[in-house]
Amino acid sequence: MERKDLIIGVHGAGETGLKERFGSVSAFSDGLKKGFEQCGVQAYSVKECVEQSKNPHLTIGFQAVENETWQTILTSGRPNIMWTLDSAFWKNTEYLDQFANYDNFVVFNTTPCDNEPIGTFFPKLKHAYVPVGVDLDMWKKQDTTKDIDVVFMGRVFDYETHMQDLKKNMPELVFGLMMQIYELAIKHPALSFWQISEMLKKHINLQLDIEQYLLLFRHVGLMVTHKKRVDMLKALDGVNVKVFGNDLWTKFLPESAEYMGECDYRDSVDIINRSKIVLSSIPFQLTLGIPDRILNASAVETFVLSNDVKSVELAYGSSVGYFNGTDFSDIKEKTEYFLNNEDERTEKAKAAYKITTENHTWKHRAEAILQIVEVKTPNH
Repeated sequence: MERKDLIIGVHGAGETGLKERFGSVSAFSDGLKKGFEQCGVQAYSVKECVEQSKNPHLTIGFQAVENETWQTILTSGRPNIMWTLDSAFWKNTEYLDQFANYDNFVVFNTTPCDNEPIGTFFPKLKHAYVPVGVDLDMWKKQDTTKDIDVVFMGRVFDYETHMQDLKKNMPELVFGLMMQIYELAIKHPALSFWQISEMLKKHINLQLDIEQYLLLFRHVGLMVTHKKRVDMLKALDGVNVKVFGNDLWTKFLPESAEYMGECDYRDSVDIINRSKIVLSSIPFQLTLGIPDRILNASAVETFVLSNDVKSVELAYGSSVGYFNGTDFSDIKEKTEYFLNNEDERTEKAKAAYKITTENHTWKHRAEAILQIVEVKTPNH
């Protein structure tokens, strides 16, 4: 089949009303649709396919967008791809269970840490690690003054109160196990939940079924991710950091940090363009992935300072700055260094831009998907 004859349906494309993760689902859907068009195929939203009586050869979407249509699509024999933006075990896991036996249902997970647990709990499910991309039409470098020293964008969760509630309400043995995993995750941030659970399996014969895995994974993930975010910003006390997210940040921020309120996804383009340094703290559930914050910031040539994650180091090398994600002992020193060394900061940002534009756009992701589709449907 020639590419010009291939029809792709993207769930949620054009649905600008979606606000999940500051509108990232809608932005990603539109970006992926554009990526397919740039590859020379016919790409539409699934809604457009229905309205115009088009039969897509493949449908694809992020998270569980338009999941009410999946059963019909899969029953018709057409492949449908669910692309997770968090770990497949963080949310929407019920759809893996529901559709795992369909040969034409595929999951793209945004962290390689999901590969082994998916293979264990859903052995029939087709899946692959595929990081998200960036839309260069949206994420453009602006001719603007960088008047923000350091910015962090992300929500915060009251992990302290949550931990206290769990201690009161959880069975003592379960809470003890959860805290053992939590402490290991805090001390060894390079390890994923799966790796920690496998270590405990060898040492204490820990055997988790899917329900137990989800329970511990989600509670530990919440507490580790948000404690790390809070500790990171507290370690930057004395540095002018602007923080965008929910108003619970006012409980945790040091005096020198400034809470800026919520931020819409599109507004974040301007804010990151105006920033000298963007902080990236990769959530626990996405260990070893490449977060969209790094892709987006590098696309507008803004320097990124990230926790030391192997996957980011492999993808971006020295074009990104790294701090100790275990105790944040060097984050203030490195932040002040890069604030005071504009030439080096700019040089690294340009190098990261080159890596992103040559490897991580939605066109690159669409091309990789088409290589699979064209092999599997040559006579469709």
